[in-house]
Amino acid sequence: MNQTKSSLRSSVVNYYDETAAEYADRYRETTPGGLAFILRRQCVLELFDQPGGSVLDVGCGPGIMAESLLALNCTFSGIDPSPNMIAEAQRRFDSTARAHFSIGEAEAIPFPEDSFDAVLCMGVFERVADEGRALREMVRVLRPGGTLIVTVPHRFSPYLLWRNLVFYPIVRILRPVYYALRRQAPPDVAPGHRVYAVRSLVRMLGEHGCEVRDVAFCGFPVLWPPLDALFPALASALMARAEALRHGRWRPLAACVVVKARRP
Repeated sequence: MNQTKSSLRSSVVNYYDETAAEYADRYRETTPGGLAFILRRQCVLELFDQPGGSVLDVGCGPGIMAESLLALNCTFSGIDPSPNMIAEAQRRFDSTARAHFSIGEAEAIPFPEDSFDAVLCMGVFERVADEGRALREMVRVLRPGGTLIVTVPHRFSPYLLWRNLVFYPIVRILRPVYYALRRQAPPDVAPGHRVYAVRSLVRMLGEHGCEVRDVAFCGFPVLWPPLDALFPALASALMARAEALRHGRWRPLAACVVVKARRP
């Protein structure tokens, strides 16, 4: 592995190790970020079509999807490269016989071929070091006829274009100055991630032997940075109302794309 991929993997694991204890709480926060997580989870569950099956959650974190899928009578397995995330998941589901968690990476899934009826990859694919290898592994452990659901940030979201191309570059310049003046060490920030056009993601899935069955969109932030942080309640309320756009002509403006594919 080259140094760039090794450094990327280390930074991602370190960040999520440090946030493991409070990560699950983000799905209960009344903030734009918390609402985005909730809407993504709802969208994935709407597309999920393997009730009663065996499910692998790649990059499971503290087991965010486990409760909902266990309620559908699924057997749930989760892997994550962060030891602290796995420890948190095991703590939360230690008395549940149908939930299993282990340390593992998307590029080297520790299960044999044809092990699962469904594989989920939520908020992970955009940060893996090797996209092709991760897709090959997810398809490898999926049974014929099984379902693969992947979520990624949408390249053409106005919100992400503003945040990634305008707001974040300004913050990167001003952040060291701000903390130097306060004589404080700057806190860690979330690792960067890639963004995807729907067409390119569909093509990648097809190249790895999957038939795309559905494409959904979710998350329409109305207030952009820094206004979403300054007025979180208003930003969340507007975002909740804007979610109606996901079924209309404006759905390609969403911040998140959810693709459902089938292994033939």
